[in-house]
Amino acid sequence: MPAKAPVYSPAAYNWNGLYAGMHLGGGWDHRSINTFDAVTGSQTGINTTNGSGVIGGEQIGYNQILAPNWLIGLEAVISGADVKGSGQAETLAVTIQGNNKIDLFGTVRGRLG
Repeated sequence: MPAKAPVYSPAAYNWNGLYAGMHLGGGWDHRSINTFDAVTGSQTGINTTNGSGVIGGEQIGYNQILAPNWLIGLEAVISGADVKGSGQAETLAVTIQGNNKIDLFGTVRGRLG
């Protein structure tokens, strides 16, 4: 009688160590904010902004398993951006127009799980 092959069991993924990566995407902004008089409650203005563009950058991080079911880590991300937009603020007496732009931003965050 032929012998059966052993059952394959894939190894669990090991999350320890250093990693790096890149990202590319887009960003957009649309806001409409109404302002009101605190005493009378009447509307005193409307502020609107619109913008969009490309975002891309790199991330690097490190994870360490502390126990069979616990992991800690740290990750840093730096992103360059070309998100441009314009806005307008209208009050009872005046209208102001302006432009906004995001060139660069970053984050640093911890991980526990």
